Amino acid sequence: MKARNQILINFLTILMVFAAFGHILSPEFYAEMTPSFLPENISDILAFVVELAIRIGLFIPRFRSLSGLALMILMLIFLPSIYGMRQKKTQPSALELQLMCG
Repeated sequence: MKARNQILINFLTILMVFAAFGHILSPEFYAEMTPSFLPENISDILAFVVELAIRIGLFIPRFRSLSGLALMILMLIFLPSIYGMRQKKTQPSALELQLMCG
């Protein structure tokens, strides 16, 4: 059971490391989530460094609990920006409203 849990933790952590690289490889995907007070390049690099540090910490047993807590806090910080991006995509544009209203 313990070995299976460790394999699962390692697998998920590796997936999350690849996701962290997304900030560098495709920053346009994250552009809508970037707060307006931060330049996009700085935001992407900062997010990459913080996420990568947290994910690497998940591999180290000594830092696993702290990294898990940091990851939960980070996801709670990101939640409003993800929700805001989703709201922007689901609201109809002015042209769509015009077409619907005739």
